Amino acid sequence: MRGPHLLYGLYERRLVARLDRERVPRHVGVILDGNRRWAKAVGTPTSHGHRRGADKILDLLEWSEDAGVEVVTLWMLSTDNLAREAEEVTELLDIIATSVE
Repeated sequence: MRGPHLLYGLYERRLVARLDRERVPRHVGVILDGNRRWAKAVGTPTSHGHRRGADKILDLLEWSEDAGVEVVTLWMLSTDNLAREAEEVTELLDIIATSVE
């Protein structure tokens, strides 16, 4: 494990240890948004942003479980997404399908 990743893991464990287990919500809803903007900001294709966001889903679910959250609802697609170019919609649907397998 490289330096920044090691430090992030330590920081993550410290945060989880400080959680008040009595105040952790039972259910959390997350809207997966901003991956397209992120990809544009770093000069990569939109699909790269969608894939990077999808790659974080497992981390989110593990963090939620570690924190004691029982249910996580993910909103992965909005009707606004369906109005985009057909190629982008197809890539996004493929990424979603792969992520939930």
